[in-house]
Amino acid sequence: MILARLFKLVGGGDDFFDDFCQLELSPLAGGAWKVAEAVLELLGWRISMGDDKRKPFAKSFEILGAVISLPAAGESTIEVTNKESRLAQLHEQVSRLKALKGLSAQRSKLESLKGRLLYAAGHTYGRCTQLACQLLHKFGGEGPALKVSAELFHVVTEALDLLVNAKPRLVQAWSQCPPVLIFTDGAELWTNLLRR
Repeated sequence: MILARLFKLVGGGDDFFDDFCQLELSPLAGGAWKVAEAVLELLGWRISMGDDKRKPFAKSFEILGAVISLPAAGESTIEVTNKESRLAQLHEQVSRLKALKGLSAQRSKLESLKGRLLYAAGHTYGRCTQLACQLLHKFGGEGPALKVSAELFHVVTEALDLLVNAKPRLVQAWSQCPPVLIFTDGAELWTNLLRR
């Protein structure tokens, strides 16, 4: 808030964890970077100064498992995809699940897999992990451990395959048109949709 209000810097990211990103026009990038770091230092924040964390401004950057690609000059579409290493971690979890086929898996491991699948699906177009997450949720409520069935493994494998092959989520620039606001309750909305 201090960076935004006092210094008019555009920053963000996942403020609940430790990944922060900053956006700036190329001619102002160097100064904006120095100001942001100076303010954080004054506030007593310690930030990583290694090259693996403190990366320079770029048209494409990573933040918490996602890769954000800003549009080229004259274009207006931002692309959001999954980080390759995040997909590799998911692949590793699914491989461990395969090793347990017919055996029991800890509920916490399945909850972790479900969370990662949901998060990764958010960076793609569509709900490609929905079925797998519903099945993981259903089985997850059945106690501290559950038997990994062929059905569960198949659905999770298909979800991962869809994620790997999914197209990026495209975010269009804000148009000059005002948004359309619809005030209704959920039951009324579903009733109207079903009548059609």
